[in-house]
Amino acid sequence: MSITHGQATVTTSATLIYVNHSGSVQQMHVHAATGGQTVYLGGPGVLTTDGFALSTGDKDLPVLLHPNDALYGIVSATTQDLSYIIT
Repeated sequence: MSITHGQATVTTSATLIYVNHSGSVQQMHVHAATGGQTVYLGGPGVLTTDGFALSTGDKDLPVLLHPNDALYGIVSATTQDLSYIIT
């Protein structure tokens, strides 16, 4: 098994976090730092009104990504840093 890690800064428009180019299903674990903003996750058209809410400080939000799936995020104001690992 290989593990990939990375970071993304989510803004007030749908921000690409990761695309699965591996050819197989990948499990992604997303973390937003404590003290920041809630990040809303979804597809390329994600909005703060319809995305899956990732509250700051959530320790482990698992996301299953199939080949060519892309995960996007958005915040209500300014920016929010995320970190992730992929297994």
